[in-house]
This record gives sequence, C-alpha cells and structure tokens, in this order.
Amino acid sequence: MTDHEAPDASSGAAGSAAVAPRHWLDALLERSLAPLAAFGAIVVVGGTQGGYFPTSWGPSTVVLIALVGAWLALGARTDAGWTDGAFLAVLLLLLSWVGLSIAWSDAPVQSVLEAQRLLVLVAGVAAVLVLAVRSTSADIAFAVAAGITLLCGYALATRLVPGELGTYNPIAGYRLSEPVGYWNGLGILAVIGLVLSAGLAVEGARGWQRIPASVSLVVLAPTLYFTFSRGAWVALCIGAASMMIASNRRLRSVGALLIAAPAPALAVFAASRASGLTRTDRALEEAVDDGQRLILILVLLGALAVISAVVVDSAAHRLHFSPRAQRSIGLALAAAAAICLVGVFGRFGTPWSIAERAISAFEQPPADVGADLNNRLFSFSGSGRVDLWRSALETFEKQPVLGVGAGGFERSWQRDPRWTFKARDAHNLYLETLAELGPIGLVVLLTALLLPVGACLAARRAPVVPAALGAFVAYAVHAAADWDWELAGVTLAALLAGSVGLIARRSAPVRRLPRVARTTVGLAVVLVATGATWGFLGNDALDKAEYALKLGNPEAAISESRTAQRFAPWSPFPATMRGEALLAQGDVRAAHVAFREATRIDDGYWRAWLGLAVASSGRERTVALRRARGLYPRSAEIAETERLLRGDEGSGAPTP
Repeated sequence: MTDHEAPDASSGAAGSAAVAPRHWLDALLERSLAPLAAFGAIVVVGGTQGGYFPTSWGPSTVVLIALVGAWLALGARTDAGWTDGAFLAVLLLLLSWVGLSIAWSDAPVQSVLEAQRLLVLVAGVAAVLVLAVRSTSADIAFAVAAGITLLCGYALATRLVPGELGTYNPIAGYRLSEPVGYWNGLGILAVIGLVLSAGLAVEGARGWQRIPASVSLVVLAPTLYFTFSRGAWVALCIGAASMMIASNRRLRSVGALLIAAPAPALAVFAASRASGLTRTDRALEEAVDDGQRLILILVLLGALAVISAVVVDSAAHRLHFSPRAQRSIGLALAAAAAICLVGVFGRFGTPWSIAERAISAFEQPPADVGADLNNRLFSFSGSGRVDLWRSALETFEKQPVLGVGAGGFERSWQRDPRWTFKARDAHNLYLETLAELGPIGLVVLLTALLLPVGACLAARRAPVVPAALGAFVAYAVHAAADWDWELAGVTLAALLAGSVGLIARRSAPVRRLPRVARTTVGLAVVLVATGATWGFLGNDALDKAEYALKLGNPEAAISESRTAQRFAPWSPFPATMRGEALLAQGDVRAAHVAFREATRIDDGYWRAWLGLAVASSGRERTVALRRARGLYPRSAEIAETERLLRGDEGSGAPTP
C-alpha cells in the first residue's frame, strides 16, 4: 500500500484498519456535515440582522467553533491541503493584527468589537473547512445558495404579504432590507445567491440540484430588485462575467443560462410593474393586492423554472461542440459584442467621455427620485461616498504606518467639521482597512481575499467552482463601495462561497490529524468559545441596559450596566449608560462619578464627555462641553444639549 492510499496516518495505525470499510453512517456524516454547517451558518448569522450587532457574535461564534470541537471528537479526519491551512492562517493573522491595533487605536473599544466580529468569520470558515471533504464542494455551494434563498424568501415575503409580515423601516424607506437590516447588504447577499444558483442550474454536479437552483432564481431575482440597490446590480454583472470567463464550458453554460434566464427575468419585470410594491405613495390595500398577484405570477414562473431545469439537464448530456464549432460561435459572440460596443459609443460618446460623466454624476448629491423607487436604479449619485473615501485617505495620511486602529474611522470622521452627515464606515473595505490597519493590514486582507480567487481559478474545471468564483468576486467588488464587511452574515456567505474553490482543489487523501495538532486545535476551540461567551455576556448586558432605559426603567439599566462593566472593563459604554440611567433617576452626583469613570476609560468617547457636562457645573461643565465639541463638532445632539444647559443653568441637569 502506498502512503497516499492510507486513510489514517496517525500514530502507526494497522494496515488492516486503514483499509477496513467504513460504516455507511460515517460516510453519510462525512458527506452532510459540512453542507449542513454552511447552511446553518448562513441562516443563523445572516438572519440576525445580517450579523451586524454585537449581541449576535458570541452565540454564533460558540456554535460554529463547537462544530470544530465536534469534528475533533469524531476523529478529526480531513483531506485539507496547504491552501486551506494558508487561508485559515491568513484570517488568523488578520484577527491578530486587529487585536494588536487595540494598543494604538483611537477607539480601543471599537477595536475589541471588530475582533469579536472577525472571530465569527474565522469560526465559520474553520468549521466548514475542517468538516468538508473534496467531494462535498458542490454540495457546500448548494447549501450556501439554499441558506441565502431562505433568507431572501423571507425578505420577499415581507413585501408580497405586507399586511402579515411587512414592517416599515424609516431608514430604509420602502427598500427591502429585512432580515439583514440593510438594503444594500440584502442586495449583495441576493447576488451571491443568484450567481451560485445560476452555476448550480447550468452545471450542477448532480442533476437533482438543477431544479431547486433554478426555482431559487425566481425568488432571488425579485428580492434583489426590491432592494433597489444599484451597486448590487453592478456586482451581479461583474460576478456573472467572472463566472463565464473562468468556466471552461462557456458555450454550454451560455446556452444553459439562456434557457434558465427567462423565468427570473420575467419575475423582475413583473416586480417592476407592481406599483403598489414599488411606490411609496400607495395605500396598504393596493400593496396587498399587487403582492397577491405577484405571488401567483412567481408560482407560475417557478413552474417554468422547473421545466427549464429539466431541459437544461437533458441538453447537458446531448450538446457537444467540436473545436471548430466552438471557435465559430466564439467569433460570432465577439463580433456581436463589438457591434454593441460601437453602438454604445456612437450613442453616448467615447469611453473617456462616458467615464467622465459617470464620475461627475457619482460625485453629485442624491437626486429626488420621487415616489417611484424604480427611478432610483437610474440615479448615478454616490450618496456621499466620495467624501467618505476622501476622509479615509486623509486619515491614512495622518497615520500612514499603523493606521488609527480597527474601528477607528468613525471617530476620525466625527472629528472633521467639514462632513455634514453621520457615518460609521468608509463604505469601502479597502480604504477603510488602509486607514485603520495601515498598509500591513491591507496586505493581509488582500491576501485573505486573493487566496480563494486563486484556488477557484486553479479548480475551475470542477463543477460550480466558476460560479463560486463569480459570487466571491461580486462581493469583493461590492465591498469597495459599501460596508458589507460589517455585516458578518453577508461576509461569511461570500467567504464560504470562495471556500468552495479551496475544497474542490484538494488532492490529499483523507487522514486523521496528528495528536499534537488535535491537542492544539482543541485548546484553541476552548479559548475561542470562552472568549466569545465572555464577550457575549458583556454585549448582552449592555443591550439589556439600553433597552431598559428606553422603556423607562433606570433601575434595571443601572443593574445591567454594572454587569456589562464586569465583563467589558475596557469599554466606556457601560459607565456611560449607567450615568444616563442615574440622570434619569435624578441622582446627578452618582451620574457625575459614572461619566467621569467613562472618560477615564476612553477619553475619546464624545458621549461620555457630553454626559459629564450635563452632570457638572461651572468650569468643569465648560471643559467637558469643549471636549465633546472637539470630538464631534457637528453633532446636533451636542448643540441641543448646550442650548438646554444654557437655558437651565442652575435649575437642574437635563438628560443628554
């Protein structure tokens, strides 16, 4: 027996044991655990407001890292190669750099939170990679697409049955956002699902995958449309093009897509014509009626998608093109593309003039699109992104070596009096990383993103891998214009899609992890689970304190804030929350102590200084107000509090 035939290379297993047939249950578990883990991760993390809020990170990390522990308990068998290990190592290196940035961060508490968020991604990728074997790569892609379809199906239902599930989000307006919580985030999540499902529909490793994948397109396409996310549509085009370029079965894939595309295209057309679902000035009754009609249309289009999948599956076994036919068709398609480009340039001008007009339009403020949200898709305004990108570059120029620390962009943005709107993120993953983590952090991030791309290109002959590449590229492009990275569920979906290429290119035999490695991984699992639980207890207590204060229960808020302080002594948030609750009780002296404690923990947190100003008087109040204004000069809340303090001087302290 050669070495590569031995399924268990740990500590001298007997040859007879190495070749013994495995129980069917072991084979089933080996085949199903990784796809189930991928599906569950997408649904759980993505379904909790996209994994944006800190209270979701701890439980998600514990569950995902527990899967790694279960893998160890089941024998720690894997066929992972060096690229899998390199990908995890680079993600851990990025996590370490984020953690190190706490030492020099402008916002240490935000750096801690960024590390907690990143831990979810590391745990999710680790769980799927260790549970997967090479033969499950397409199944994992199917599981990711299925999880996304489930989330998008719920999102679409909130629009189609608004009387039952719909909720009005004053920030989102009428753009579809739940359960992710952000319309552009839901849009790119739908794009990831669309590209993966399209790949499964046209070249699924198993015929039975084509039908559900084709039907999912009818769900995902109108979901994307109702987000009215322009960037997501651009990302879809780039992702689809990347899939086609990477595929070594382009002609067959193009033909299959032409068969599968009518159903989702008609779904988008029907969605765009439902005025009760696309206009903000329509009554609920009209939205309900249009929603019922669209449900019927989507059901019929789902049936059409099933027929398309059957046709594609049948044609896949019959269509074969000779090299000469492939060259002829390729030349014809290239000629058609050239004719289209000539027509575009003749109508709109040279590429340079088109680019100049697009840049000029992007720099303009958002135009009033009226009540019809369909018009929003044809607006080219960047909605202030140019200012955010300029601020990120200026922040980097001030700290060009190490950056301002993970999560520090928000404070840099707040300190600059030129900017007139609130923002937490630079709406560009790469510029924000450069500003916060410096060139080293950006290089590590780019390495983490390029490894899946390289793996997908190396394994592009495997089924669905070109689609996985397209989905991952779509995310990477969209992240250059939005804050997708902060939505842990969306980013995890993209990373798992990219991991399909890593898994598909494996060539090592299934083997058991050596004892030393198992011990090391086991200790890491315990440490990560402990740290995630500790972080969750602090985040959860702080969330409960904030909720209690909103409900008018300052006693509960004070109690929960003390709990939060025990688990997060590095954070100024619990002490600030306690100070606000004490002010609500009228205990100004105790509130003063709490706010002073918050400023000692983090003297860059403007809200703590504002609270201290409210709980102080005389020169101390003046100094605290000056400090708060310096940290956030354009804050309407600070200006309003100053006005109230001037009017109420000597008559008690208002609550900030």
